[in-house]
Amino acid sequence: MTISYHERPGVYSDYEASGLYAAQSGGKTVALAAKSTTAEGVRVLHSLADTAAFAAEQPLYGMLRLMFQNGAGTVLLHPVEEQTAAGYSAALQTLLSRQEAQIVLTDSTDASVAAAVKTAVEAASLSRNECIAVLGAEAETPAAYTAAAAALNSARVMLSAPACSCAVDPTPRAVYGAAALAGLLAGQSDPSLPLHGAELSGLTAVTTAWSEAELDQLIRGGVTALEYADGAVRVLRGVSTKTTENGQPDAAWREITTILIVDDVISGVRSSLQRRFSRAKNNAQTRSAIRDQVVMELENRVRREIIEHYGDLTVQANADDPTICDVIFSFGVSHGLRCILLSAHITV
Repeated sequence: MTISYHERPGVYSDYEASGLYAAQSGGKTVALAAKSTTAEGVRVLHSLADTAAFAAEQPLYGMLRLMFQNGAGTVLLHPVEEQTAAGYSAALQTLLSRQEAQIVLTDSTDASVAAAVKTAVEAASLSRNECIAVLGAEAETPAAYTAAAAALNSARVMLSAPACSCAVDPTPRAVYGAAALAGLLAGQSDPSLPLHGAELSGLTAVTTAWSEAELDQLIRGGVTALEYADGAVRVLRGVSTKTTENGQPDAAWREITTILIVDDVISGVRSSLQRRFSRAKNNAQTRSAIRDQVVMELENRVRREIIEHYGDLTVQANADDPTICDVIFSFGVSHGLRCILLSAHITV
């Protein structure tokens, strides 16, 4: 494992993951790049009341309301000058340069824009601004949806389906499901809490009711399927589009909670070390304090059931550069309970 770092002092990080099934706080900030004739530059919205200025603009108005209704704390809105991949990339670059947003989405369902969003969130995450994207897609069949997900194949990108209508706009749009999902993710303080069965406020209907076989195909293909059940639109299961590695099936990053937990742990440990050791000496006493701080952060997440365990913690001076301290550890993420299998032996 090689960590990329710069000459700027700070705490840098990298990680790798392995999975058993691989083939042999709440109120976070959401960044939205969308078409708007009202907004100029970066517009910061803090509540549902702030969305009123965009009431004449759909789907923007519906998306903004859905994000706040489902838990977003702040929305950073940047209008796109041109609805092209380049236009959205420019808007996202401005939004992510603020290093405030943990969730990213757009009002586009174009495949080239989705690819640009993937590039933007992955680049930002490598620059210590961990975030994920939630996108909508327009397709006719489950196979077409899974093909769109396969083209992205990223642990940091979710693809929701099908199109949904919302309380302020009866027109079904793919981006409404994505906006509600983004708000739900932004509102969850526990990154390990699974999404399956979660109600999405503000959505009124879905355009397609899939069979169980089709739902299986969507989930296994990296699509987060939404369904209408028990009087509400709900998440069937929250998954990322990452389904293969080097062309082989790989489910290590299937659950979106996996990347959320990793981001919580890595960014949390990094931030705590940055605060405490910004002007410290690289000696035995400091390294002992660093180790104690890392243990405290990891123990905190064990108590909160975000991770199951940790180990292999070493803190030592870098062999090639005495100004660098190497901190290495491992941990296991907590898994959500998806189903319970009952087996009964009956005697008559």
